Amino acid sequence: IGWYVKIVMAMGGFVFLIKSIDYKIYYKNKALLVWCGFLYGLAPTYPPASFAFASLPILLGVILRCYKKFSWKYLILLLLYAVLSDFTLFGIFICGYLAVFFFIDWMVKKKACLRLLGCISVLVIGYIIVEWRLFDVMVFNNQESLRVAMNVKYIDLLTAIKKSTIVFIKGYYHCGSLHTYVILPVCIIYILYTDMLYLRNRDWRLLSRDPINWILFWIIFNCMVYGLESVKIFRELVERFIPILRSYSFARTIWFNPFLWYTLFFLVLVRINKQKIVYTVAILSGLVVCIGPETYNHIFFNCLDITCDIIGEKKVEQIIGRNLELLSYREFYSEELFTNIKEDIAYEGEWAIAFGMHPSILEYNGISTLDGYLSYYPQNYKEKFRKLIEPQLKIDEVNREYFDSWGGRAYIYSDEISYNPSKIMLKEEANMNIDPDIFREMGGKYVFSRVRISNAKALSLDIVSVYTDEFSPYTIHVYRLEEINN
Repeated sequence: IGWYVKIVMAMGGFVFLIKSIDYKIYYKNKALLVWCGFLYGLAPTYPPASFAFASLPILLGVILRCYKKFSWKYLILLLLYAVLSDFTLFGIFICGYLAVFFFIDWMVKKKACLRLLGCISVLVIGYIIVEWRLFDVMVFNNQESLRVAMNVKYIDLLTAIKKSTIVFIKGYYHCGSLHTYVILPVCIIYILYTDMLYLRNRDWRLLSRDPINWILFWIIFNCMVYGLESVKIFRELVERFIPILRSYSFARTIWFNPFLWYTLFFLVLVRINKQKIVYTVAILSGLVVCIGPETYNHIFFNCLDITCDIIGEKKVEQIIGRNLELLSYREFYSEELFTNIKEDIAYEGEWAIAFGMHPSILEYNGISTLDGYLSYYPQNYKEKFRKLIEPQLKIDEVNREYFDSWGGRAYIYSDEISYNPSKIMLKEEANMNIDPDIFREMGGKYVFSRVRISNAKALSLDIVSVYTDEFSPYTIHVYRLEEINN
């Protein structure tokens, strides 16, 4: 349902945006406009931020209308916009972009646009109301989060330029624009052609004011920030002048590029105005969006799943040369299996950890976990959790560096098995290296594991039982921490 809502929101948003810019363009290019909005809605993006992605055209349309003429109804919409968005992923950059535009507009027109300043203020108020807990932790709470100890791997300027170039051409998997093979060449060729005409005619005014040049510049700017984020001087400047944003990921500017690419694509096709060329390019871009094997491309993976049902998964694996390990939502969460487990062990909310799988599987099924995947939590908890998994980190350099430099994925790591979802575990038994005393101290009682824990006795763990279910690919070994007799 969310996927369909995202598509409809993106289509409606594109129509609303172009109407806000120029009604004539909308009226003459309705079909093309809806098609580009449809493709933007299909673009594979990070699922929890789907509505934030899809609502960007709506937001820009509302701001443009407020910029042209004050209206209370649009200010109310801006106040409510935070419900669709996310401050750390989008909101901080939206407000930053608007602030930059406000000052540019002020300098050009020699007069401050108070309506635009009001839009920014209302947006900020909306984010504070909707995400008050975040602002409380970031601004008013003195408790240090794991982000104060995050280590950034610095890169040189040449490497940053290479990163920027790659992401400009290929995009980024969290915000897959799938623009590489059709949209990028069409837009770049057309822009180069028009700019050469401007230069030949020495029409500097049109060159500097052409919207497609500014959109391309915005895309390039976002890519540059993505690359420069890990350059030492950039991080030091941020820490000096905006200390509250220390360790913040500025690379998320790249998340705005799918919207910019599809907006640019629409404007370029409108200008080409050759029906056969426009339709051919539009259809090709649609095919690329549907078959692009991006991480979050539901169409591609659904088609792959249907093909597996028809000719068999093994046959498909032979054709593409790799194992698929396709799990449905029902298989991934295996609700029936964990419901049976909880009933059998009389589970009453005790703390647990996951081994060989994502803790979110347990959390989804109502099992409280000491481990998890969180981008923002107290630094003292990270230090405590590190003591829990220290036996593994001493022998596992890869995961030690991964956890110490970030810590968002506070998992029970292993160098023998993976936590990535799969139907079949490559091993049936593995060591779990944790400190049982720290586990007890943190209130831990249960371990839910996809394999037998070979050193269970050394960890003071008793096997409760082994559970399977006909609808689940998992075999879950449940262990209970031995009680200490006083």
